[in-house]
Amino acid sequence: MKKYIFLFLPLVFSPLFVFASTTNGIILTQYGWGNNVGWVNFAPTNGNVHITDSAITGYAWDPVYGWLNLSPNNSGVKNDGEGNLSGFAWSQNAGWVDFSNVKINTNGKFTGIASGITYGQLSFDCNLCNVSTDWRKTATKISGSYLPQYGISSQLQKTTFIFSKNLKQGATGIDVKELQKYLNINGYTVAKFGPGSKGNETNNFGPATRAAVLKFQKANKLGADGIFGEKTRNFINESIALSVVPEYSNNQKIRNNLKKGMTNNDVKSLQIYLNNHGYIISEIGPGSKGNETTYFGLKTKNAVILFQKANNLIADGIVGTKTREILK
Repeated sequence: MKKYIFLFLPLVFSPLFVFASTTNGIILTQYGWGNNVGWVNFAPTNGNVHITDSAITGYAWDPVYGWLNLSPNNSGVKNDGEGNLSGFAWSQNAGWVDFSNVKINTNGKFTGIASGITYGQLSFDCNLCNVSTDWRKTATKISGSYLPQYGISSQLQKTTFIFSKNLKQGATGIDVKELQKYLNINGYTVAKFGPGSKGNETNNFGPATRAAVLKFQKANKLGADGIFGEKTRNFINESIALSVVPEYSNNQKIRNNLKKGMTNNDVKSLQIYLNNHGYIISEIGPGSKGNETTYFGLKTKNAVILFQKANNLIADGIVGTKTREILK
């Protein structure tokens, strides 16, 4: 079954007017560009990024290395109160990222380049980059006023496909086209122009698509064979599911049977239950406590198996009727 999830991407220019925050700012427009990771989202679901006169806290997210912790315990991105940043963010999968060459200007826009040995360069100055905040440096704060801010609106709606099929060279169909879109958007270019280029994606999985998949797999240590198989599908689906903001209540009960590959609110309820009862989905990032997602991937299946073994159930990783009865 084809499934679509709605996301918001930074693709159109529009004038915005933002209120000048005095002490604790939030992110207004959110995308920077990493030469190794593609778009970096500074306002992901559960990222909770805040800018104060002394520091930046919370998490950014990219599709290659995952979470970028802006306020790790032994360092963190600092603000001198005038928008001059310093210090280091921490990526669990790529190490330290230096923010000492990044500033927040008088309009609240991030400028400059952060960099890390493994992470590469994270630019705030590319053509479509626009990370901005309602925080203002001390000299320009105006209580109760509005300051003009021009940039890229994050309000353009775009659908993102949840992948359910394995694909390889020679395959055709809408799954291939959506895969090409994902690769192009996230910096793994299928073609610079013509068929397969951004905005000209096709239904055909040819050598260019295989080469882009290989590059994506190498960057994410997924086993580089150029085949869009289960491991690569799960990785992409989990990154998509993390970006979704579903209508959800923490008290929601699990009403349906669940298994690996499914995407819905019941999965998030399941992950919350498992994390709260010691069957940890993930220690950090997607699926970790407070960062539960709507996607049932391999980590969720493994946690379900642990739960089933502990409760003398058949340990198949499928949340069927008997497992749901115990979960209630």
